[in-house]
Amino acid sequence: MKKLYPLLSVLFLIYWGCEDPKEEDTTPPTVSIQSPITNQSINEIVTIVVETNDNEGISKVEFYIDDSLYYTDTESPYEYDWNTTQYDDNSEHIVKVISYDNSDNSTTSQPIVLVIDNSTSVPNGGNIISVTYTLIEMTVIWEESTDGDFKEYKVLYSETESGDRDTIFTYTDNSVTSHTITEFDPTYENWFWVQVSDTLGLSRIGTGMTNSLDSEPTPVNVTSVMYDLEYMTIIWEEYVPNMGRTQQMNQNTRSTVTNDFLSYELLQSDSENGTYSSVTVITDQSTTSHSLTEYDPTHENWFKIKVTDFWELNSTGTGMTNEIDSPPTPSVLYPITYDEGFQISWSQNDDDDFQSYT
Repeated sequence: MKKLYPLLSVLFLIYWGCEDPKEEDTTPPTVSIQSPITNQSINEIVTIVVETNDNEGISKVEFYIDDSLYYTDTESPYEYDWNTTQYDDNSEHIVKVISYDNSDNSTTSQPIVLVIDNSTSVPNGGNIISVTYTLIEMTVIWEESTDGDFKEYKVLYSETESGDRDTIFTYTDNSVTSHTITEFDPTYENWFWVQVSDTLGLSRIGTGMTNSLDSEPTPVNVTSVMYDLEYMTIIWEEYVPNMGRTQQMNQNTRSTVTNDFLSYELLQSDSENGTYSSVTVITDQSTTSHSLTEYDPTHENWFKIKVTDFWELNSTGTGMTNEIDSPPTPSVLYPITYDEGFQISWSQNDDDDFQSYT
């Protein structure tokens, strides 16, 4: 038996050496891009889906965009979510994948061409609906965004439609659709826009709008200038608020402002087209007359009323002057009689402003 051991060892080695050697794997995997398809228009995040197979198994799939490696996937299903929002609209990009099997054999897929168009994917909403104001605040109202990936509103402001736009406030709640400021001047344009952004970085600036410019207050006219021996009295119309303007101010707000009156100013001049100077300022709207104690009715005294509103806009109505005081009615001298001396008599003067006979 001991003599047989070496012989068995030799026979075993001969048998083992006679087995067929294992063949090397040189067959590459199959691979193709299932979706999207070539020349397809895509937007936002698009999922590139790959189908690949190999008898020895797949080790990895590489995703290339414009010949740059973007992602390597080592587990099935082989997919890549490509964010297209960083690219220009209408730009074309070549996508391909390379699949590797466990023996490091590889196959490059047929490339596809994809066209990016995010023009319809930008967030909706943000168009300005109204810009209104009261005496204390200006309110901007815009359309609500209904995007599921809403991120924020930015309220933009400029003094002109084509001027630089500054961000004055940011809201992250899409149900907030108004913004109010308390420092403003409605006598010039206040332009507002809202920029809506989503979580993918896409954004859109809605249509802008400005306030209606505050118009001058309704003018007030002088209706009479009268005088007696003590006073010269000027009477004018009472100010009537511009209801169309105040309704515009109250539109889309809960304000009930009905009046923006600030003051009357009585102006006086020695002639209709002369230089007018201020006589007095009256802040009570119901006061519609003023009396002077120092005046001269023997020449023209022209008066006008300047109305000023809350925003310091003003208007001046038509003026009026007094009737110039005429000479007194002459007295008739009666026939002179005499006895021991002359007796002189005349008719009585009935003028209201009689002062003396000479």
